[in-house]
Amino acid sequence: MMVNATRQIARGQRDSSAITESAQAEVRPLGSLEHLFWLLDQHRFVHFAVTALISGETSPRDWRRALDRLQKRHPILSVCVDGEPDSVPSFRQADVTPIPLRIVEDEPELRWEVEVGKELARPFNPSRAPLIRAVLIQGARDAAFMLVAHHSIADGLSLAYAIRDTLDALAGRFLRPLPWLPSQDDMMNVSDSLMDGQEQDRAGAAMPAVYRP
Repeated sequence: MMVNATRQIARGQRDSSAITESAQAEVRPLGSLEHLFWLLDQHRFVHFAVTALISGETSPRDWRRALDRLQKRHPILSVCVDGEPDSVPSFRQADVTPIPLRIVEDEPELRWEVEVGKELARPFNPSRAPLIRAVLIQGARDAAFMLVAHHSIADGLSLAYAIRDTLDALAGRFLRPLPWLPSQDDMMNVSDSLMDGQEQDRAGAAMPAVYRP
């Protein structure tokens, strides 16, 4: 059983390296929703935070390792945005900079809202990767773990899954690296004709086609 486990870990490491190398070569345009949040963020901050309260003793070193494994699992957590306001911006896999982790020693339930406020007041620079950061509020017997992300790369649900993955890594579970994801436009197969700015004729405007249920 020990031999099989060793082979499985080695195979997982090879898969991780292959996917990471592939992701580093990836560049893709932002989808329409990603583009919208990128533009909005240039006028007012629209980044957000998700916080989990964790019972039990943990160490900052374990959280650091778990964040590094989370970043290897999700290529979007290593990107920056290339582009100007009048251009079509693109995600680019930058040199892998670790997800920043800020550590605060205090009682989590008394401190986490204050730290959320601080993070929401501190903007991201979209031209610098990664577009996510973390805060650990370390108490004597529990902790609060917070992920803060630029809205072009994540929403509340995806950060909830990212926290789940971080906790899995913290518990010693293997996180299989995932492939680079397409934009929502590509996943929903949105036609280019709906996005190229062409005017519909009056009849088409009066009787719009069904988009989807």
